[in-house]
Amino acid sequence: MLPQLQGVRRGLKQLRLFSALLLIILLSHSPSAAQPPENPSEDFVRASIVVASPGEAIYSALGHSMLRLECPDLNLDYIFSEESENEYDALWRFVQGNLGVGVRAVPTQEYLQIYRDEQRSVYAYELNLPIRIKQRLWQQMDWRLQQPDELYDIVHTSCAVSLMQWLMDAVDADSLQFAPWPDDYAKSPREIGGDSIKNRWAHLLCCTVAGGDTYNKDVSPTRKVFHPMELVRVLQNCKAYGRPMLSSQQEVLLRYPPKRQDESTGCLYWLKQPECPATLILILAFAGAFLDWRRRRKGQAARGPLAWVLTGPALLVNAVAGIFMTYLTFFSAMPSTEWNWLLVPFNVLPLLLWHWRRRWAIPFAVLITAWCFAVTLPKYGMVDPTHLLLSIASAIAFLTLREGKA
Repeated sequence: MLPQLQGVRRGLKQLRLFSALLLIILLSHSPSAAQPPENPSEDFVRASIVVASPGEAIYSALGHSMLRLECPDLNLDYIFSEESENEYDALWRFVQGNLGVGVRAVPTQEYLQIYRDEQRSVYAYELNLPIRIKQRLWQQMDWRLQQPDELYDIVHTSCAVSLMQWLMDAVDADSLQFAPWPDDYAKSPREIGGDSIKNRWAHLLCCTVAGGDTYNKDVSPTRKVFHPMELVRVLQNCKAYGRPMLSSQQEVLLRYPPKRQDESTGCLYWLKQPECPATLILILAFAGAFLDWRRRRKGQAARGPLAWVLTGPALLVNAVAGIFMTYLTFFSAMPSTEWNWLLVPFNVLPLLLWHWRRRWAIPFAVLITAWCFAVTLPKYGMVDPTHLLLSIASAIAFLTLREGKA
């Protein structure tokens, strides 16, 4: 999604007027049969799936998919897209679970300017639908424009999932024939969504926010198409009214060369990933634990300031993450955060019980270590590697707080 869209609702009143006029024209031209009109001149409405390449921001890591509706006779050309609220505090509202998303309609050229500014490629694929279905699709999108925003569900909602639902609502259900779904679609929505995210920072964010057992394995495969290009592939292999639903021909709306940083490999690529700072924190915690071990072996009473400096980053990250995870689970209204297994290593108890840290340091470190082993089991696999690195660093840092003279 693209937050901070400017002028999104501008001209919506005019669009609805045009939609009413379009409906009158469509009703006068609509064929009685379910098959596409034989006379091409009657098919004067064009509908397309528009896909934008991934962006640099975390929220655009998958790219974006939209619906384009055109009526040249009425000089209409609009992009219908699911977007977040245009709020300056959108990130905080997202954490609270109060971020609203809804359908926005923007003139196509105005919308493309956003991607032109970001130098992101945009492609379109025409929908092969009867005129009456495109009429229904236009009516439904006009209706969705007038609906209040819904709360954003990071696990079960994406632009591609919403776009698939829009099409299924417009097309007669008995006219759809999907190709056999790959075995991967037996996974849960959360697992498929996680597999689709290649941006490591975005993957870390999604696994952090939705780290619980709140996914549902029984939803339809059409509710699991999270990636925009996967949506294109599915629709190209789907038949509506006896022919492919989506054209295989790609229309280039904007084309830019891939970003240079996207081509990074080896050490340079690793340095840009969240595992890099997490590994550094782990190494520092190891060094601090080693100094503390030497101090205890020599029988020194005072803990050196260097040991605190080395283990400090791990303790600080654990404290900040603990506050965040506790708020997310018990106070945020965000869907799919009713429980989060990251609460085991990251919670507010170490802060609340800091005065008695020498008593609980070893048991808590053992608990975190056992948790790290448990979540790496094949049937679980619900955490990002960065979580494991930071958890181990926390366990090592807590060990230096164990019972003894200080």
